[in-house]
Amino acid sequence: MTDFSLSTTVGTGSFGRVVLAKSKKDKSNIPYALKILKKTEIIRYLALFLNFRLKQVDHVKTECKVLKMMDHPYIIKLKGSFKDSKYLYLLLEYICGGELFRLLRSECRFINDVALFYVTEIACALEYIHSLDIAYRDLKPENLLIDKEGHLKITDFGFAKIVRDKTYTL
Repeated sequence: MTDFSLSTTVGTGSFGRVVLAKSKKDKSNIPYALKILKKTEIIRYLALFLNFRLKQVDHVKTECKVLKMMDHPYIIKLKGSFKDSKYLYLLLEYICGGELFRLLRSECRFINDVALFYVTEIACALEYIHSLDIAYRDLKPENLLIDKEGHLKITDFGFAKIVRDKTYTL
């Protein structure tokens, strides 16, 4: 963590937050999104809902594994991961345009050409994800980010699952 300077929080979730980060060692000044997950929250959640067989620790591990497998223009890129005694960190590319959810809320609805553009990019990304035997399982406007050129990037692979043959997950 000492290699990064952290600034604004760009998102929050159940187990942590995402902050804007810049490397102190890299002179290019490229911004990153640093997903900071609190270990105690993940384990507490697991302990509370053990009867429901929710495996949040496995979800975090799967998210890292799945992100490392992927390289596609419409999927967020994992730059690295690390941990300390209290937190798990995922260093991701920073997508400056925000969520599709926010854009959709301000527009109320998209014209057909815009909707078709976004649906096509989602379909291309899902086709790639499925070619790697991965089920994404969390497609929603909040998990679709818009980059500086207006293209989508799928994010949040916490519920993704590698499915070689069959799955019995509800």
